[in-house]
Amino acid sequence: MRSPCRCRSALATVLLALLAAAPVLAAVTPANADGGQRESHAVRRHLPAARVQLVGVNREGQEHRGAHFSAQRLRDVIVVVRWRTLVGSHTQRLELIAPDGSVYQTFRASAEATVETHVPVAGSWITDYSLYGAWRVHVYLDENATPEASESFVLTR
Repeated sequence: MRSPCRCRSALATVLLALLAAAPVLAAVTPANADGGQRESHAVRRHLPAARVQLVGVNREGQEHRGAHFSAQRLRDVIVVVRWRTLVGSHTQRLELIAPDGSVYQTFRASAEATVETHVPVAGSWITDYSLYGAWRVHVYLDENATPEASESFVLTR
């Protein structure tokens, strides 16, 4: 019967051999067998935690999705944020970035499965000061500095 010392020593040798072989084993995984075209389970692209959709509401109350809106016909833009998975209570922070790159407005709400934020367009600073062009929406969870999702849209006259 082997002594516990010799077993630990043999186990350590096997573990070291496996660690040394890890790069070689990684090079021949099925994920790389096709020249790196597929991604392994461990290296999959990070799916965003949230998805943003934009809905324009015209002066008659009709809604249409998209990313290009005419401010003359628009009453509001609704920013719809759908969260993939949330556990516990969280806060959503939505930053609306004007065409000049400045933060036009920040909205905070309790993060739920779906959060709708209404942004007035008709009769707002947007039309009063002709803030037309490419807008951007950044969505943050809690106090994170990196957005969980972003989307852009264009407002024309």
